[in-house]
Amino acid sequence: MSALNGPSRLPVTSKANSAVIMLHGRGSDGNDMIGLVNYFQNNLPNTAFFAPHAPHSFEDSPVGFQWYSSSTPELRIQGVIDVASSVDMYIDQVVSSLDIKTSNVALLGFSQGCITALHVGPRRADPLAGIVGLSGAITTSSDLGQQAKNSTPILLVHGEDDQVLPARLSVEASETLMELGIPVDLHIIPDLRHSIDSRVISIVTDFLLKVFS
Repeated sequence: MSALNGPSRLPVTSKANSAVIMLHGRGSDGNDMIGLVNYFQNNLPNTAFFAPHAPHSFEDSPVGFQWYSSSTPELRIQGVIDVASSVDMYIDQVVSSLDIKTSNVALLGFSQGCITALHVGPRRADPLAGIVGLSGAITTSSDLGQQAKNSTPILLVHGEDDQVLPARLSVEASETLMELGIPVDLHIIPDLRHSIDSRVISIVTDFLLKVFS
């Protein structure tokens, strides 16, 4: 699978001592995610942000990308397994380019990007600082108990009125992770659909400040 690439934002006045890698949702691209930096950077001035494009063209439209095909449950599960190596490689490249430790990198994903992040993060031999899962789920939970290699703290945030992926999926993910001894902070946001608002930004900012401290 080809190497990932996409937009990034480095600190303006200092060397980065931490990084956030943001995985976009299905049909989107890294440019959508990198816009979130405007809401984070004041509180995280020494953090670099990266938003790679998913490696596959979006199957339902001539524009946008996807991490894997969602056309069948089987393709969905195999797809997230297959794309994991590309995400792992990208994380390693960020660590090398910034000359920081993996423990100073957070992985954030929205929707399909969240599903990808929740597959990749717990299975890394070198733990990340934290994992942020927004409006997603765990689709590869059956073997997570055997494959999880760390207890990286995880933040799950989901809109109560999500019309694409119901909020119960984050509740179920939280239960699965906690059964494995992985610390999870779960927030179900009232009156929020499949999107990110100021409440989500605030919760994520607090989590990132905590794991980078």
